[in-house]
Amino acid sequence: MEVRRLPDLNVPRTGHAVFCVNGEVTVVGGHTSGFVPTQTAEYFAGGKWNLMSTVYTHDDGLYLPLSSGKVLLAGGHHEPLGIGQTFRAEMYHPDTHTFGGFGCLEQKRSMACGAEIEGGKVVIAGNWYAADSLEIFDGKEAFRALGSMTDSLTSPFMVPVAGGDVLIFGANDNYGHLRHCTHARRLKAPPLYISLFEKWQPLSVFEGKSMADSRIDMGKKEEFTYLLPVHDGKGKVAVALLRDTLFSLLPTATPVPMRLGGDTIFYDQMVISDRKAKRAFLPAICKDRFLVLSIDYTQSPAPLTLYYSDRMPRPSYWNKPVLTPEGHLMLAGGILRLDDISAANNFKPSANVFLLCVGDTETAAAPAAWLWMIVSLAVVALIAALGWLFARRHGQQICRAQDAAPVSSDAPAAPYANLLPKVCQLMEQQQLYLQPDLKVSDVAAALSTNSRYVSECIKAEYNCSFIQFVNSYRINHAKKMLRQQPDIKIIALATASGFSVESTFFRAFRAVTGMTPREWIAQNNC
Repeated sequence: MEVRRLPDLNVPRTGHAVFCVNGEVTVVGGHTSGFVPTQTAEYFAGGKWNLMSTVYTHDDGLYLPLSSGKVLLAGGHHEPLGIGQTFRAEMYHPDTHTFGGFGCLEQKRSMACGAEIEGGKVVIAGNWYAADSLEIFDGKEAFRALGSMTDSLTSPFMVPVAGGDVLIFGANDNYGHLRHCTHARRLKAPPLYISLFEKWQPLSVFEGKSMADSRIDMGKKEEFTYLLPVHDGKGKVAVALLRDTLFSLLPTATPVPMRLGGDTIFYDQMVISDRKAKRAFLPAICKDRFLVLSIDYTQSPAPLTLYYSDRMPRPSYWNKPVLTPEGHLMLAGGILRLDDISAANNFKPSANVFLLCVGDTETAAAPAAWLWMIVSLAVVALIAALGWLFARRHGQQICRAQDAAPVSSDAPAAPYANLLPKVCQLMEQQQLYLQPDLKVSDVAAALSTNSRYVSECIKAEYNCSFIQFVNSYRINHAKKMLRQQPDIKIIALATASGFSVESTFFRAFRAVTGMTPREWIAQNNC
């Protein structure tokens, strides 16, 4: 995954709001160096961050983009060091880049959340180190109390559902302690028991828990459908599907990956949906890398693709990402996570801004550092095509990216003589190449031989590695699919062809064919 460094914020900050309105990524409030609340905001336009002043400070305050196009901002810490709560409420007008104070919450709050329901009203809940309650904003100027919360929560999940109701639940009480969540509070009905939460719990996420960004479009009439990250308490993470008041696990083609190399992947963000592209993203961190898990939720089971950056020159700064109009994810500001991911320095927030390029996959998948390799492999592919004309194995195009010269007929017999036809037969009949985690040891075990013999027979006959041999089958499979489904998404094509990472598929396809999938479709009149 390509990561671009964008101009820094004018004010280092964390605990701030971040959203995209009117096509502009905007950050508001939070606290800056010294753990001091800042009365500033910034929007990104013209390749730079443009500074604004807010009416009040909102450090860990509530923020919610509304259907009217405005943004509600309310509450936050009253003092530096994250102490206390405030009543203050104001509205951001993105068309004029101005803020207007208009009233106050019914209860002082920080780390609260809101959900817009029918009629433009907003239900509000959540607090930090203080009692919690429900209240409603009329969409204009007034806040009204709705009653106390039996279970006080910090930054609760708030999900609008049919009938103008809201589900309210969470994994943290109002002191940040973990709690086992099995019920959701509702406005118009008794609490909802959620059987899925007996085994799977919502992730403990303190930043940006409004479910508006997690709403997905399944291509049906379900208006209230969302994705939610959950965990089993034993080190596994999954994705839950919410359809109105029905909770279930989203069927996925592979489990959610929990390790990258030898390092643990940490998921502590909400799912971010790109409804235009009909896929969703689950951001994560892994030591000094940015990670994004892409979820193609329109298919069942849903293919998963893990994007990851190169190692960064310093430990990663992290804050709630926001989806840009181009379909990428932007990170603006945040706190410094240490190597063990267990601590953060609120006194020295970051001004760094990164763009995680996950929108245009075909261009993002082939960074400039690989250009020389792609050119080299394209030349080798041409040589391989000529070698194929003289191949003796049923005319099948194997390892086109490498020299496919056959073994000399007078070569001495090897211990693996006659093994290759069995390997090819196994690959073709059982389509083992469609297994993303296929290893040479798997093939060797199926043929009751050893891994070295399998690798050596492939090397001797086709002068390529086992993974290149397997990828040649995968690319042939992908080309068949492209002929049948020329409009298939690249991410779906990669997964269906046996690749677990989209960028790997893209590089392999280009190495074998010398073209991108879309260029290949155009040339072959698919």
